[in-house]
Amino acid sequence: MNRHERRKNKGKGIEDKKFFEALATAIKVHETRSFDKAESIYKRLLITHPQSYELNRHIGILYQDSGRVEESFNFFVKCIERNPKGFEAYNNMGTSYIIAKEYDLAIQCFIQSLSISNNYYPAVNNLASLYARRGDGEKSLEYSKTLLQIYSNNPNTISEQNISATFTLCPALVSDAGEPAGGPAGAIAYALNSVKFDPATAGRCNDEGECSLAQGQGNWNICLLYTSDAADEEDSVDLG
Repeated sequence: MNRHERRKNKGKGIEDKKFFEALATAIKVHETRSFDKAESIYKRLLITHPQSYELNRHIGILYQDSGRVEESFNFFVKCIERNPKGFEAYNNMGTSYIIAKEYDLAIQCFIQSLSISNNYYPAVNNLASLYARRGDGEKSLEYSKTLLQIYSNNPNTISEQNISATFTLCPALVSDAGEPAGGPAGAIAYALNSVKFDPATAGRCNDEGECSLAQGQGNWNICLLYTSDAADEEDSVDLG
């Protein structure tokens, strides 16, 4: 390799480093949900690196996140054309199909992703979640077990944990005198999120999950009762 070739390769290396630094910056901006700013950086990079797999993939993810799912497909297709073994792009395309409610096509994409990289966690996780959403418990369980095999060192059993937290509540008093309003079954006060203060409950549960709010039997104490009106949320997907 002569001096001119070495200088040329060095210049290309510096240029590539600047590109990946700019791409990393765009991804961080994207993660803050500053979509317009992130798109502007992505598009500038696209002028000089139109065939970049990672650049096109993250533009597709940006369009997913900003509600332009139809546009996202173009970039994932471009990724796959550029790299037919791009298992990440197949998974990303699958999430676009979920958003578009094309669940059969989503499953095909996730399975294609796993045919290339059979331990790719996001695709396995998305299949387990999607089959559960469709009511196919057997398939969901199959992929859930695969998740445990991928991360075999993670605990896979439920166990008792001691958790302690201290924070300030803003109760709304029901009775200034500290007497439950509405008789013994009433409440002394409520905190945020409709949490009812009920420190004197005698409720207990046994290990089978059978509970009684008065004179119950078992190893588990019920120390606080609460109600919640939280709205249902859509199942999340793993972008990878």
